[in-house]
Amino acid sequence: MTITFSNGFVLEGIPYYNGFYVNIGEPLLVGYPGYPYIRAGYNSGDDLYVAAGLRPTDTAIVTLDEKGKFLAVRKD
Repeated sequence: MTITFSNGFVLEGIPYYNGFYVNIGEPLLVGYPGYPYIRAGYNSGDDLYVAAGLRPTDTAIVTLDEKGKFLAVRKD
């Protein structure tokens, strides 16, 4: 996944999982089954909005780079 924020901050090549299956401090996009939202952030690391210098009015575009790339790691 690539997440491009309106302030110019970009996270490239990050995984999308249904849990925190990355090392501490690494970025990911996570969507828990049954939750109404997804979360972009760092696993037990800095808050993304601080690290990216985000403001409440900033927006994001999420792009799928490669379908199924991290599928084997996901736990269903």
